[in-house]
Amino acid sequence: MKKITLKNFLIPDKESIFTKSKMYRVYLGNSCMYYFTAEFKVKQFLQETNAMLNDTLHIVNELYSLTFKEFREVWLYTDHKNRKNHI
Repeated sequence: MKKITLKNFLIPDKESIFTKSKMYRVYLGNSCMYYFTAEFKVKQFLQETNAMLNDTLHIVNELYSLTFKEFREVWLYTDHKNRKNHI
């Protein structure tokens, strides 16, 4: 079974002059950066995020398979005579 596994995070840079660089950071994309003060909080966040993403993945996959099944069932009823070939 497919699953999503996030396990990367940035460790703090103790010598940085920036406060945010002195914290643990998790980047999820689309400019979503999460900051944590302790490593166990980062790992807990990643575990909860993985669980949520995997649940969402399975729900979306089920919806996709049901939609494809419905499309195939009504495909014969659709009118293809008026369609123009755009190749």
